[in-house]
Amino acid sequence: RTKKINHPVKQLRTHPSSGITSQKPDTLPLLSIMAQLESDVNMISRGIWRHNFQMIKKGANNIAHHPKIPKRQVKRIKEILSPEQFQNFKKTDQQVHQSAIKIAEFATSKNFQKTTDQFLKMERGCISCHVDLRNDIRSSGLWR
Repeated sequence: RTKKINHPVKQLRTHPSSGITSQKPDTLPLLSIMAQLESDVNMISRGIWRHNFQMIKKGANNIAHHPKIPKRQVKRIKEILSPEQFQNFKKTDQQVHQSAIKIAEFATSKNFQKTTDQFLKMERGCISCHVDLRNDIRSSGLWR
């Protein structure tokens, strides 16, 4: 179990057994966040295949508490997307976060059926956002 220490720039995590403190950034560029989310979704999927609730919970918690997009990049995304698309982007992000929180809760209670149902719901949110918005953001040059 880790103990969280609030810090204005970074969220610090101190591991009681080792005393090692690691830093989790408050913000990351969108592409870095997406790469980490891909890894976390894969962790949940592997956990489901293995019935490993710890793995599922870890991946879900990582998704639920991932760093935020820097304000300058959010501003750029707002410029690229229409107001309706941007609202959809925010709404989908919130839905994915809520699903991840539920996945972690269901994994904690070892409810496999609810865990997998919620995972599928979360994945649909991820995929719909990619189908609707990814090309617009990628083709804008935001990644350069």
